[in-house]
Order: sequence, then structure tokens, then C-alpha cells
Amino acid sequence: MFSDVVLFAIRVSYYTTFALSVTFNGVLLYFIFKTTSSKLKLYSLILLQGVIIDIVTSCLFVYMQYYLESADGYVFTASSAPWNSKIQGTVKCVWTIFHVTFPILCNWSGPIRGFYRYLIFCRRITLSPWHVFCIYSFVTVWMTAAGCIYVAAFSDINQNPGAMTTLSNLAFWENRKNDLNRFCVAHLLNYNSAIFLSSMFFFVNVAAFSLPIFNRQAKQCLSSSREHMQPRTIQVQGQIGRQLALQAVLPFLCAFLGICVIFTIVVMPNYSIGVCAICTWKVEKLHTFLEV
Repeated sequence: MFSDVVLFAIRVSYYTTFALSVTFNGVLLYFIFKTTSSKLKLYSLILLQGVIIDIVTSCLFVYMQYYLESADGYVFTASSAPWNSKIQGTVKCVWTIFHVTFPILCNWSGPIRGFYRYLIFCRRITLSPWHVFCIYSFVTVWMTAAGCIYVAAFSDINQNPGAMTTLSNLAFWENRKNDLNRFCVAHLLNYNSAIFLSSMFFFVNVAAFSLPIFNRQAKQCLSSSREHMQPRTIQVQGQIGRQLALQAVLPFLCAFLGICVIFTIVVMPNYSIGVCAICTWKVEKLHTFLEV
């Protein structure tokens, strides 16, 4: 059946992306610990924090394997993790908080490094790893709070017979009724989702717009200080600047995909399989490739 092929393709996509993420992050870790010069030590520590976040995100996503459905004014979310089908009640929806928090953090690796270069070359200020940790912590706390508000709108689908009937009538799930108890359900339009989406787009767009601004300012400061810098330093910083410029495109693309997902869910009468919902995570893995 076509639905079986699609489901298989989604799972292959998860495992393939996870393998690529682990491979690229492993290579990046090798470079950080074995080839980093003393002048780039602080910069490498900032990279290291981003690597840790990316690895944790990859492990969570490949284990949870998020699914998203929408029909008749309901939105359904589920995880294919083995434990999810054994938990009853609203507590089974808590895992969604991690799914909505870590992808946002992945978008902040590039802007933080752009901010670091701006402070070094334009303001002569050193951004320590603890400062970076505080920035990540602020985004994490904010998005976790927004995620909790978002999850509060969901309930166990077994507690909503009408929603269960709606989901079971979808073509993709009509032959998989044993998997329906994995789902949580909420009304498609609610204030909780509006608060969460506002926070998500705020942080994604701040990341997307701040990186090119910091990158351009750092480039201008480097150009005005060329006579005081070694050629090797200028070359390395030029490479870092070009790599960050490429990464600046990714948050924009992730934000655009997120808008497409929301538009699709709201406008279409039925939205099934959740393919678009996982696309943003696949795009974010390009960050690691560019860093390597």
C-alpha cells in the first residue's frame, strides 16, 4: 500500500538523518579537540556547546519519531517511542515539549558565533562559554514555558471519543487502529498554540536576522583592521564568515517551512502523515555539515 511506503520512507528519513548528524558531529568533535589552535579555543568551546545540543536533538528525534495529523478541527500528535503506547492520560503528551524546544536551540548556534565574532573584532569584548550557556538557557527556559502552555491544550485521545472516530476514519490510519492510542489531541485553533507559535517565530526570526547583521559588521571591522592582522588570521576569519553567511539561510528556510506547515494544517480539510512537520529538522542538520 502507498501508506506503507510513505511510513517506511519517513522512518528511513529519520534514521538516515540521525546517522548523518552523528557522523558530521563526530568529525566536528575530532577537529575541535585535535586541531583547534589556541587562538580559536573559545570559539571551539562555543562550537562544542552547539554540537552537544545537536546530538541530543538527533537522539530525541530518532527515538520519538514525531507524527502530526489534522482533520475536522482537531490536531493530533504522536510519538512512535515504545513507551508512548503504554502511558495513559495527559502525561503522554509531555514529550512534545522536548520536540518543540530543541529544534529552536539548533537555530541559535550560528547567530551566537556571529555575535561572538562581532564582539571580538568590533567591540574588543570576549564572549565566554558561560555567556553562551546563559543565552542557550534563556532560550530553553522561554521555549519550555511556551511548550508547556502548548501541551496544556492537548489531552489523551482515548478521553475524546469524537476525536478518536475522526482519526480512525483517516485513510492512512484506518488499517492501523492499534496505533491510535499513541495520539494526543487538541482543537486546531486555540490560544495555547498562538502563544507557542508566537514564541517560536520570534526566536527563529531573531536568529535568522541577527546572524547576517553580526556577520556584516564583523566583516567591516576586519576590513578596517587588515594592516594589523596576520594573513593567516584574515584567511581563517574569511572562511568562517562565508560559512556563517551560508548558515544564515537555514533559519529563514526553517521558518518558511514552519509557516507552510501551519498554513497547510489550517487551510486543508485534512492533513495527514506529518511529512512537512519533520522537514525543518532535516534542514537543520545542514548546520553541522557547514560547520565541519
